[in-house]
Amino acid sequence: MPDDKDNPVVVSIEDIKNVAELEGQTVILKGHFAGWEGIGEPKPFSMHDWALRNETGAIYVHGQYPEGCDPLDHATYGKHIEIVGKVESKLVTNLGNVTRVVFIDYIP
Repeated sequence: MPDDKDNPVVVSIEDIKNVAELEGQTVILKGHFAGWEGIGEPKPFSMHDWALRNETGAIYVHGQYPEGCDPLDHATYGKHIEIVGKVESKLVTNLGNVTRVVFIDYIP
């Protein structure tokens, strides 16, 4: 699957987590800002990574926050957002356990 940065495709979180061929691809992801809420897996880089949720699941996003969204302002949680980003994965060690975490590297 070639990466087409000029024509990213809309994908689901479920697809990102289950289709290995999406890794390295630039995609469009739609959902709701979930700020610093945990999603049941370690954050890929830092506490400042934020979550996006939709009907197919939840995923961490690495990078700046979308316009109008602030993890310190819970009133912005649930705001509908559409982002473009690159699908990446990283091995993360948390409490002695190593987990492969799939995330989006946000391209503002």
